[in-house]
Amino acid sequence: LGGAASAAPVQWTGAGSNGHYYEYITSGLPFFSALAAADAAVLAGHDSYLATITSEDENSFIAALVNRNRIWVAGSDSESEGTWK
Repeated sequence: LGGAASAAPVQWTGAGSNGHYYEYITSGLPFFSALAAADAAVLAGHDSYLATITSEDENSFIAALVNRNRIWVAGSDSESEGTWK
């Protein structure tokens, strides 16, 4: 993704797991560049994308994985200010 991975990809297998793999990349890219880089990447043999957090369990897993650093996740209000998707 244009930066250094902080660790090898990790599969979420705990409570509420979706079985997805996660990888924390330190790149310093702005949001849309990070979004494009993630879209172009392949992780563990699968298409890659920025995380879309859909549960408290997933949020807790990701927070622990990235040690509470600032991260980009999939979500934007670029189509309509204040309407997040």
